[in-house]
Amino acid sequence: MISQSILVAIVLLLAAEIKSAKLPKADCPTSCGNLTIPFPFGTTSDCYLDDPFLISCNHKISLDGVMKVVSSVASNCYDDSGTQINGTTSELVSSNFPISSTRNRFTAVGCDTYALMEGSGEWKHMIAGCASSCDSIDSVENGTCSGTGCCQTSIPKGVKDFFVDIRSSRNHTRVNNFNPCGYPFVVEAQAFEFLTSDIKDLRNRKSFPVVLDWSVGNVTCKEARENLSRHTCIERNTVSAVIREMDLVIVAIV
Repeated sequence: MISQSILVAIVLLLAAEIKSAKLPKADCPTSCGNLTIPFPFGTTSDCYLDDPFLISCNHKISLDGVMKVVSSVASNCYDDSGTQINGTTSELVSSNFPISSTRNRFTAVGCDTYALMEGSGEWKHMIAGCASSCDSIDSVENGTCSGTGCCQTSIPKGVKDFFVDIRSSRNHTRVNNFNPCGYPFVVEAQAFEFLTSDIKDLRNRKSFPVVLDWSVGNVTCKEARENLSRHTCIERNTVSAVIREMDLVIVAIV
């Protein structure tokens, strides 16, 4: 139980920190359409902490404790003879915020599909990939992405941009009657559950949400507690809350 004197001291400490920090103007817009934009993010001058937190109000983001963006689905489709008839690519560049390695999955749907996700971050080149195959629609199970009709793998930590490359071993010639296309994509893990009907056309979905890591500062809550002279780290629902999201610290005043 926090005593009254300690709580008063915490309030005074936070007041001093808040006074010295950059705060938004009183008349700053706090929404984009029906989406709430909380500080340190902002959409206009003097309303965000610094440049990485500037939001372009284009209705393609979501902020609810985490930051989400929209990422497209890549595809390659073939006719009965194995000739590719169309294809799309998928890439995402997030120069300021890493793509969450814990909240997203690299996923590929198809019965003659192998896909690679090439990414980079902090001067490193990283690759993730998986392969998916099946002989008939009967061998595919709802909710299963273990390599039969659907495969998934984790995202390398620290990736800030990626490009998805898709290939096929036999150009879908053996499965074309029920699976003419392959579909690889990066997706928030909780936003996609595989269904057997995805084999046909991915239910016509062209994009999925992707979670980005963001923080005010670059320390974890554990690191902050080890240096309380420089960081305030108090339990949630007190005057200051440090919310641990994706191994990063988001500081919020509640």
